Amino acid sequence: MLPDGSAVRLTVSRYYTPSGRCIQKSYDHGVEAYRMEKERDWPTVS
Repeated sequence: MLPDGSAVRLTVSRYYTPSGRCIQKSYDHGVEAYRMEKERDWPTVS
């Protein structure tokens, strides 16, 4: 609670689309760079 009685709510969760894309992640370096990073960080299980 802040001194004036107000409050701040902060969300730290990550939200993902059904395809696995984190909605907080931008496409700054293009879709292919995003996909390569996703595969590196979240390898698929065979």
